[in-house]
Amino acid sequence: LLMHYFPKEITLLNLAGEESIQLQKSLLSAYPTIIVSTPSRILPHVESSTGKAILSALEFLVIDEADLVMS
Repeated sequence: LLMHYFPKEITLLNLAGEESIQLQKSLLSAYPTIIVSTPSRILPHVESSTGKAILSALEFLVIDEADLVMS
């Protein structure tokens, strides 16, 4: 039943500070199903036109450290 709602292949991308922004842009261009990121790492992608297009097609976004952002 759940497979009806999800694509056949679920891809996950973790955007972390250890990787270059250029590498992450390349990985984002594969249109992952789920992105896990800290707010500071996702922001440059949200602000770029390419990132906006990719993120507009995103199904799930997990903000890590959101508890720190909310305080």
